Amino acid sequence: MRNIKGVVAYLIISIENWWRESMKNWIEQIRQNKRLRSVIFILLLGLVYFLPQPYVLTDIAYVLILFLIVYISSYIHTVPAWKGLVYSLIGTIIVIVVFLSIITLFPNIPFLLVLVIVTLTAGLYRYLIS
Repeated sequence: MRNIKGVVAYLIISIENWWRESMKNWIEQIRQNKRLRSVIFILLLGLVYFLPQPYVLTDIAYVLILFLIVYISSYIHTVPAWKGLVYSLIGTIIVIVVFLSIITLFPNIPFLLVLVIVTLTAGLYRYLIS
């Protein structure tokens, strides 16, 4: 029984190490290859367009896609990957809070004006962090 637990623990650790190395290599390839970044960016935008509306977790999917778009477009070159991910998370949270607060405080505001305000907020965040 003790031997089986050791084998299972060894397998779990080796799979975890393989996964970590695979993710590091994949992120490094995305950093170096501009075409791959562009393809992933276009696929994420297409996913936003083709995501089904009556789906229960659509809002969470939109937030995750927004997070990945922010990371790939702005913070993929940040040297420690965790710092880029944290900056992307902060940017995503700021954009979501601004969007929800505008819609809540001003329910009759035109959608185009909401998009302009959210875009200005995201640009200002990007300018201040970088």
